[in-house]
Amino acid sequence: MNISPSIGIIGAGSWGTALAEVLAENGYHPLFWTRSNEISQEINSNHTNSLFLPGTILHKNITATSNIDTLQSLDTIIITVPTQYIREVLT
Repeated sequence: MNISPSIGIIGAGSWGTALAEVLAENGYHPLFWTRSNEISQEINSNHTNSLFLPGTILHKNITATSNIDTLQSLDTIIITVPTQYIREVLT
């Protein structure tokens, strides 16, 4: 299977992490944006997100960044932050 669109997920909480897992299992290489360097590093080095999805080993296709500019070149961006934070994050 050759899947071309690149997908970014803004928000590495439980919903975003679960969604990234489903996308990765279907051949995508989702890239998280999180404002937390610690969560980004944990996802990239340990393939876990213990704060929001403890006990789960994430698919190897999932990566993370805390640099929002990295998402500019992606085909699709999915926003998974809680509603009360959308304005703050998108600003």
